[in-house]
Amino acid sequence: GERRVRHPLARRDFDRVLEFKLEHMSSCVDFCKRPAGAIAPKPFIFQDVALAIRDVTITDHIATSAINQMVGEWLLRDGPRVTGSSMVRFSYQQIERAPRNTCCIRASLLPIKVNLDQDAIDFVMEFLSLESLEADEREGGGARSGSPPPPPPLQQQPQQQQQQQQQQQQQDEQPGRDERGRSASSATGAGAASDDDEFDDDLVIVEDNDCRIDSVDLRAFRVCVDYCPKRVNLRGLMDGDRVALINLLSYEGLEVALRRVELDNVRGWHDLTRQVLLSWVNDIQGQRHKCLAGVSFPPINTLANLTAGLVNLVAIPLKQYEQDGRIVHGVSKGAKSFVRTIVIEALGTFSLAATTAQTIFKHAHDVLAPLRLADASDGRSGGDGLRERNSLLGPQPRNVTEGLKQARDNLTREVKHMAHVLVAMPATEFKRSGTSEALKTMLRGVPIAVIRAGIGTSQACTSSLLGIRNTVDPESHRANEQKYKAGRSQWS
Repeated sequence: GERRVRHPLARRDFDRVLEFKLEHMSSCVDFCKRPAGAIAPKPFIFQDVALAIRDVTITDHIATSAINQMVGEWLLRDGPRVTGSSMVRFSYQQIERAPRNTCCIRASLLPIKVNLDQDAIDFVMEFLSLESLEADEREGGGARSGSPPPPPPLQQQPQQQQQQQQQQQQQDEQPGRDERGRSASSATGAGAASDDDEFDDDLVIVEDNDCRIDSVDLRAFRVCVDYCPKRVNLRGLMDGDRVALINLLSYEGLEVALRRVELDNVRGWHDLTRQVLLSWVNDIQGQRHKCLAGVSFPPINTLANLTAGLVNLVAIPLKQYEQDGRIVHGVSKGAKSFVRTIVIEALGTFSLAATTAQTIFKHAHDVLAPLRLADASDGRSGGDGLRERNSLLGPQPRNVTEGLKQARDNLTREVKHMAHVLVAMPATEFKRSGTSEALKTMLRGVPIAVIRAGIGTSQACTSSLLGIRNTVDPESHRANEQKYKAGRSQWS
């Protein structure tokens, strides 16, 4: 076949893409007729629509974003997902009743995990703004193409008078019909409908076409939000913009429980959206402490997690006592949960500290090491090996064995670099220029060798601690692999 030629005006940016994926979607649509002998006033379901989607995923393909899965299933620690359960379930019924038809809506959602990057949010806002501008342009273009621009008011008055006279003459010539094609005998007054009556009829028609929702039932569900800001709008902060405050801190594990929404006699979709959003906003405002606990700042989130573990130390035994009266078993479970929380938080905090030290050593190496020396030390990898191999964007170890193996490789690599800087390069200078140049080269290499030792030690500590943490908490490691893109990690 012929190759498809892209339109010259198409300007699609393939580096900024969001992918929507619906898996195992099933639907059932039923249309029914009222039985022949059925009573008319009795309510009757004449349309029934059921929709079920097992998995809903939004993937972030933006090049500058570290997030992989933007929206997806939230893997809870309480237990595995029920086999065969659908992530989204929706039911819509239309009911025939007097004086007008109504509908009933039912919906349920499984726990949702939302991972947001500031670049993705900017892309979505830009996309929606472009869509609204294109819609406005289409509406404006249709209005301009369908009718000429109106003349000035002073020139329009005599034309309006002439048009009114012509319309009056046409009505006099056809007394049996009015403007809307109805017979004059059915109209009130002098035999023709007035403008006010027509306007009132239009209002009644719009009101009759408005959808009436008899009942709405949205089941309760939970949402976990992670947000990674990259830029802060300082001008917006100075102007008092509250939205700009969100970008000051990153958020991780911000859990919000949205209660069940039950509504009756809702007038239209606009009113339904308003009431549902109002209910959710009230739920979020009532859980401000959870929003504070979701701030990804070492003292805040660590204390919040430790406090939650301390609460479980008391809550789990009480819950176990209410179930079967085994208070000792409950105390044992609560103590294990609290110790596990302490170990995970300690390992995470130490890993973050080692990663921070590694970043500082790398910046110091970039400042102190001359370009020639850096290229010579990384000559086996093409001159950019330091950033390629020692990057923090590498995959995390899955267990203790992989962590210790990565730590050994990191230390071995950095010891080789130290030997190259302190031994190989001075030996080369000794053969080329003599003892004095060899001593100068060795002295210049001492700070770099010390920094290399710090990089290797911090990398080894990070790999070992992450391996231990992922062994203790494998669910967190799986969530990390699902959240970040290939080659990205939480510590990037």
